[in-house]
Amino acid sequence: MWIKYVCVKNKPNEIYSVTEDKLFRVLKRKFAKGDTVPGIKKLICGRKLGSGVYRETFELLQDKRFVVKIERDTKNAYFTNVCEFRNYITHKDWRQLGPWLAPCIAINENGSILIQRRATIKGKKRSDFPKKVPAMLTDLKVTNFGWIGKRFVCFDYPFMPVTVRSLGKKGIMRVAKWRGSLQDANY
Repeated sequence: MWIKYVCVKNKPNEIYSVTEDKLFRVLKRKFAKGDTVPGIKKLICGRKLGSGVYRETFELLQDKRFVVKIERDTKNAYFTNVCEFRNYITHKDWRQLGPWLAPCIAINENGSILIQRRATIKGKKRSDFPKKVPAMLTDLKVTNFGWIGKRFVCFDYPFMPVTVRSLGKKGIMRVAKWRGSLQDANY
């Protein structure tokens, strides 16, 4: 079973495509009860784009405008896919943060597989990155950010401070101290 986040067409900050509905229908048709993560991975994962501590990220085989994030071990109790999906749903309408988040499209019922819009940094230089970002985006590796069209977004945001109050005196925006190299990006 898949949980779909329904995108609303008339919201200006939302990146919506009719293809997302078609994609969701494909996902539902492709999986039967009892499908394993390795089995699902073979059906929908294309080229590997990267990996982190908790997850691997792949192109979605059926539509390269999306990525598939597969959590390696849901027994670790971090549930990074679930946290990221929840963070998107919780903050997407907040105008100071929502536009900065790459949209999450669907997640399977145990949270091991997340479908998200794909962002890219192709053709970009470090100087193209913004000077300030929302303070709730705490992991400022250049390989956690990219562009969907002309919109700059974060696509790795499972761990964020719970409330704005927890940010203290930083406020809503902060100066971005970017880490890492664009050469590390495979997307």
